[in-house]
Amino acid sequence: MTNHSWLDRLTITIPAHNEADNIGGLVCRASQYGEVCVVDDGSTDRTAELAAAAGARVLRNPAGSQYGDGFIAGLQEAQSGPGIFMDAGGSHAPEDIPRLLAGLREADVVIGSRLVSGARQWQSRRRRLLTRIGIWLFAAVSLSTPMDYSGFRAFNATAVDWLR
Repeated sequence: MTNHSWLDRLTITIPAHNEADNIGGLVCRASQYGEVCVVDDGSTDRTAELAAAAGARVLRNPAGSQYGDGFIAGLQEAQSGPGIFMDAGGSHAPEDIPRLLAGLREADVVIGSRLVSGARQWQSRRRRLLTRIGIWLFAAVSLSTPMDYSGFRAFNATAVDWLR
């Protein structure tokens, strides 16, 4: 972790639903940057158990919860400090957390993108292709520039407190 004292309070929130195949490794990789909080959105597999075994604090949302519910639960539980939010499905590489945090020197919120040069993903080719197709289809239907409305986001302490 970087030498900035405000990063000592970094919380990395990962909403997850049936991500038993990914969650253990993701928690291990992300935990080198801060405290990891996995919000289990009603998984029917071992997601919550494996996240806890990997060292994450686990919150459980009821079955039928959505991604946004995990985001809200993570905000409510976040410490008073900066926060990272990322997907559990492999769209985001924890190794890019320092890149997001660097942006907080100039902004309150930084949103990652899977479209920028150098973006790392560890999802399957099929899932990566589907993500790109979805982005381009949304752009075509909305007559807008293709943008990645990624769940990989960083918020400084002020933004976390405001959102909470």
